[in-house]
Amino acid sequence: MAYQTLDNFSAATETQGLGMILIYVANIVPLFIPLVLFALFVITGVGSFMFQEKFKGRGDIPSSFAAASVLVALTSFMFTLIDGLINLTTVIICFVVAVIAVIFLFISKE
Repeated sequence: MAYQTLDNFSAATETQGLGMILIYVANIVPLFIPLVLFALFVITGVGSFMFQEKFKGRGDIPSSFAAASVLVALTSFMFTLIDGLINLTTVIICFVVAVIAVIFLFISKE
């Protein structure tokens, strides 16, 4: 099989613009989209925790975990709108983690 360049790849897909570039990178590096989602999770979770710590005096790990999980689950759902960008297994894992995080949030509150 010949090496697939971006020009050859764009002719094979109907997607144009940034979606085409994301699909191309996701096909070359299969862990690209899960790593993007994980980075979004870490940045959102740590940012939410630090924000709470600054304004309340102490951070709340369960609420930061739940907020980051729900954001990543919604982002993974939006990635399904671009055909071929994300697989169903990754989306299901994101939604399961979000459900677990919300359950953990409700259990941890008194």
